[in-house]
Amino acid sequence: MGHVPGFQYDVFISYSHANDHDGWVTRFHKKLRAHLGEFVVQPNIYWDRRSLAQNDVLDEDIPEAVNSTAVFLPIVSHMHLKRPWCDLERDTFLASERTRAGARGVFVVRYDDVSVEKYDRVLPNCVGTPFFDDDGQPLDTESVAFKSRLHQLTRAIWYELERQREAATPVERTSPLPDRVGGTVFIAPVHGVEMVTLRDELASTLRDYGLEPICPDDRFFSTPAFEDSLSEKIRQSDAFVQLLDEKPFPTVPGIAGSVEKWFLNLATTNGPIEVLRWRRNDPIFGDDVFRTLAREPSVRTFPYTQFKTLVADTATSAHADGRREQQLASAETPLLVLQADEMDELACDQVGKLFDEHGFDLIDVPPPEDGTSLNDVISDLEGGGFMLVYERTPRRQILRCIQQLRKFKDSDAARNWVMGFWNRPVDRSTAVRLRSLRGVHVIEDEGSSQMQAFLKAVKGQ
Repeated sequence: MGHVPGFQYDVFISYSHANDHDGWVTRFHKKLRAHLGEFVVQPNIYWDRRSLAQNDVLDEDIPEAVNSTAVFLPIVSHMHLKRPWCDLERDTFLASERTRAGARGVFVVRYDDVSVEKYDRVLPNCVGTPFFDDDGQPLDTESVAFKSRLHQLTRAIWYELERQREAATPVERTSPLPDRVGGTVFIAPVHGVEMVTLRDELASTLRDYGLEPICPDDRFFSTPAFEDSLSEKIRQSDAFVQLLDEKPFPTVPGIAGSVEKWFLNLATTNGPIEVLRWRRNDPIFGDDVFRTLAREPSVRTFPYTQFKTLVADTATSAHADGRREQQLASAETPLLVLQADEMDELACDQVGKLFDEHGFDLIDVPPPEDGTSLNDVISDLEGGGFMLVYERTPRRQILRCIQQLRKFKDSDAARNWVMGFWNRPVDRSTAVRLRSLRGVHVIEDEGSSQMQAFLKAVKGQ
């Protein structure tokens, strides 16, 4: 049975076999199963490996499998929209009473650059997650972009499965739902049908990431004391987004001059806040103020799909940074759990529960971004204890982190920190043999004397 009571399968993958000619879908399925397995015990994913010709008879077990699945995941491509069995799978899922009642979920994987408008006709209101590059080609399954988007997709599926499980067993279930990513994004008002569509696409993408969009409509000025109201919403947000076009927003009562400039000033005066701006077309209308504003170097002009991902990633990071700052400010005995790689997120949660039992205020720190060292991450904080976690991280990645750990250990900032290294990989043969790491507590067992020494040292920091 699946994770949700009443369903046999957790996820049904609908795809065109033409998109698996080089094994892309096979690798996607394998990686999705591994990632989802960090949240769900033995996830049950249905995907049909058989390739059907145009005149083949569709098996009856496929509609049965669709109706027995909690989450429908179509890998949408140009070829997918041409295949009759893909149509059958999609129509069967959407026609279900449980789907229409909102009891099941749909998550679209965009294999190539099929336009949202094109597949929206068959999969309404499903913006989906792009897994293709700027050239419209599917992402390399070993690339950072692929891993990042798969990570976000997996967490979204997990939240959906937990939502369904909670609804199915409200009495029996006692464990709380995991915290969502959280965070809020303020999207400045836009004008015109096409720009409203772009804004709604961005809002849908943000919701897929677990973020909450704030989207005042183009009649925002009709609300009494609208400036105070908008200022308060911006102060509560993690990011401010402005979408620009060739024409300026029309003049409105209560605002003198450019509406775009007014909103930008509102964001900067109610910050600090991440400001992200994007332009669809070169500004050829409006006054010099608007055209100058829309052509500033900070205004992005790259593909909109890329911009939506940028907004989601930036807001997620800003929200996490804000939460960590609050935690550090209120923590009596702060302890950082540092991910070397996003694959160890679940391990960090498990290590965190252990530390929580010992009375530490836990702050989870994501893996350093490309070009960022451990020293950059840790030296910005005041001090305390931190634990570098190694369980599922690729060995080559953890070795690079250990090199950075050595550099940090020799820096002036290290004097304020008690350092630990959780050296307990799933495959024990890959455990790291550490040398020249004096002053770092190497821990391979939570009940060991090394762990007790580390905890005692942090409490005395």
